[in-house]
Amino acid sequence: WSLWGEGGIIDLEGNRVGREAQGSSWTSPREIDLDGGHLRWKRFSTDAPQTVNGSAGLLDLFMKLSSASDTEILSFARTYGAVTLCDEHRLPITHSMMTTGDFEDASPSCTLLGGPNPYISTEWYRTSALWFRSVLNIAALLHQGKAGHHAEWSVVYPSNAGLDDAAYDAAWGKRRLSTEEVVEIERELLATVLDHWLRLAGVRLRFSWTAVRPEFGIAPMSLFGHLIATLVFAVTRSDGLAFCSACGRAYVPKRRPVAGRRHYCSEADCQKASRRDAQRDARERRARRINSESVGQSDIYERKRDRDN
Repeated sequence: WSLWGEGGIIDLEGNRVGREAQGSSWTSPREIDLDGGHLRWKRFSTDAPQTVNGSAGLLDLFMKLSSASDTEILSFARTYGAVTLCDEHRLPITHSMMTTGDFEDASPSCTLLGGPNPYISTEWYRTSALWFRSVLNIAALLHQGKAGHHAEWSVVYPSNAGLDDAAYDAAWGKRRLSTEEVVEIERELLATVLDHWLRLAGVRLRFSWTAVRPEFGIAPMSLFGHLIATLVFAVTRSDGLAFCSACGRAYVPKRRPVAGRRHYCSEADCQKASRRDAQRDARERRARRINSESVGQSDIYERKRDRDN
């Protein structure tokens, strides 16, 4: 926690890592059992799956599983859902949906691990939780202008992962580069890793239009997608994505955007638009207030005239 605090990754208001991906929800089987180091459930159960909503602090709870017992992992899965893997690649099944391009496809191109009776090892949870912790440890150091530790990089990006030789050598200190050069390379490398996992986790853009105004954001499709999105928000030290009301481009805000209000990025033209829109809003509020006061005075005059008559 001290390292994450120094790196600005902890949400100081809630004393937890990052902000949650807003509006996240996914389905989970109602019955999950523990069987010899594996979580098992039935894909086609008579009971309808339960809907799980992303909650505050879920990433923290997940990372604690790095040293959890099988029973503790079972309890987590029963509360927040199980991660479904594909049989061919042992990756979250959402990576297969990304390949087909059909987010609503109930039958992804890869087969489920376990078929009609999916399962996942409890060790997968421990290993993945350690990976998340290592990503945050590296990010916290990079935010301070320091290189990540070898032990953390060996977890996040092992040597057999197809990493470019020059970047790999720099990340592990095998070449005589300055600290600034190594940090720059590692930042690019970590960005590549997280971007890769955002795609595999099926985190997509979402558009909605409520009675207030249209909204554009991200929509994780699963528990794993929610965790990856929250991890990225933590690494960027942001409250999520916002879309500039002036230029329309996505940007990382310093504070959580307020629904129903305009948001502006830091571009000079967009800041001018922000001031211009604020002045227009002020004029409209003043006009409404004057009109309201005029109506009020008119009502008083009418009531007085009625009494006099």
